[in-house]
Amino acid sequence: MECVPVSDEKVLDFARTASIAVGNNRRTRMQLHRNEATNAQVAHQASMTRIHELLARLQMGVDTELTPTTGELHWGHAGDAKSIEAALQQIYDRIFREGEYA
Repeated sequence: MECVPVSDEKVLDFARTASIAVGNNRRTRMQLHRNEATNAQVAHQASMTRIHELLARLQMGVDTELTPTTGELHWGHAGDAKSIEAALQQIYDRIFREGEYA
């Protein structure tokens, strides 16, 4: 490969262009980071709102739907209750860093 001589002015011009490109890239990355943080906040708030809605509805469901008002309880009811208990225990452990999340 042959080296071609380049004038000092071309080298300086290239350095200025590269510096501007790096500066613009840094600003673009900072803007993306700000946008990601804002989007994360919006997504988190939406999830928290939905969690509170789900918890309120679950409480009503536990109070009204899991215990039949007519007829006898059978093993299907017991199995459903145990399955729901296990799922809720996993959520509880995750939130409070207990059990497998300790």
